[in-house]
Amino acid sequence: MKKAITTATLLICLSAVLSSCSAKDNVTDTASTASATESVTEAEKTEAATEAEETEAPAAADADAADFIGKWQAKDIIVDGEKSDDLWGAPAFTLFQIELNEDNTGTFTSFLFTDIDPEQITWSFNDEGKVVLEAVNEDIDLSGSYFVKEGDGMVFDMSDEMSEFKADLEKVDEFTPIPEDTEMSFSYSSEDDESFGGEWEISVDGDDVTVSEVTSE
Repeated sequence: MKKAITTATLLICLSAVLSSCSAKDNVTDTASTASATESVTEAEKTEAATEAEETEAPAAADADAADFIGKWQAKDIIVDGEKSDDLWGAPAFTLFQIELNEDNTGTFTSFLFTDIDPEQITWSFNDEGKVVLEAVNEDIDLSGSYFVKEGDGMVFDMSDEMSEFKADLEKVDEFTPIPEDTEMSFSYSSEDDESFGGEWEISVDGDDVTVSEVTSE
């Protein structure tokens, strides 16, 4: 079973679908306005990306493998530019608790795992100043994800070509206990699409993600 990152990616895809539905409800009828807005948006994205690269490059170059050793816990989640201290009601700290040891071993813990037990991982520090994780077994898929140092904390980047998905991590002496009853839920409404309107609850059981509507009794 490939859990954690695979499940997280699925949740982000679901979020993207709902955001897309909402966007369709607010499309204007003026093509010129939409075109102008798109041009400005693309220009802003390009400028922001350039600034981010210029800022991140020196920080990555100055990082050292020893900077990453310790216990790291998520404090914020960033999804497509939106930052929050929770993801659909689940506190950020329940999603990612990662310990990196001096011998390049470590653990990866998340409530998205059925039993919330630490998964064994290994880590390496590359020439780009990034820490790359690998799972010891095949229970989780960490391919494409990495850490970079940012100030006193770290950024855990799990983004792909379709979505931005990052976590701001802070160094802690001890991890915050993850409640066994941690759940995700979200509300979505659309005047034109009643099939998605209402409150929904997400439950995760290994590879199985169930989304069910919450109804009033």
